[in-house]
Amino acid sequence: MKSVRLIIGLLLGLLASLAPLFFVVGVIAAFDRYASHQTFLENLSRYGRETQGVISYVDLESRRAGVDYLNADGQEQYGVLRLEYYPDSLLAGLQPGQPVSILYIDALVSGYEQTALSENLSQVQNHFPVSPDIFVMLALAWLVIMLKPQFVFLGLVDFNQLMSEALQ
Repeated sequence: MKSVRLIIGLLLGLLASLAPLFFVVGVIAAFDRYASHQTFLENLSRYGRETQGVISYVDLESRRAGVDYLNADGQEQYGVLRLEYYPDSLLAGLQPGQPVSILYIDALVSGYEQTALSENLSQVQNHFPVSPDIFVMLALAWLVIMLKPQFVFLGLVDFNQLMSEALQ
């Protein structure tokens, strides 16, 4: 029983020393996803054009679909349709070869290859871009820091004192 507590204490200690890093990475990832979504919406409103396209593939596992379409110059282009914005009922009907009405970004800017279904633009605009897995990572990092706060200061406190506190 004592050896199990020792192993759990050491594991929590190791995780607690890495928890601040996980927390910072989670915060950065949350801000990055939010900013990239806002940039996509801004680019759609500024450079967006509506056209007809044909779905080339649907990958529900990675939540993406490919769309072939003609741009304003009449050149054939390929766009990526991120399916995370749309409800499962809509996704069930998407098939390769199916014609769809899309909005694409008609400028060489960041994310220009992304497209959106024009009939469902409101779902894209109302989508919360930060996925729950980031919040889970932030919560777990915070929980580990709360359970073993002394290991957050690893390197600032005498290691022998730290280990004696951890093993109690």
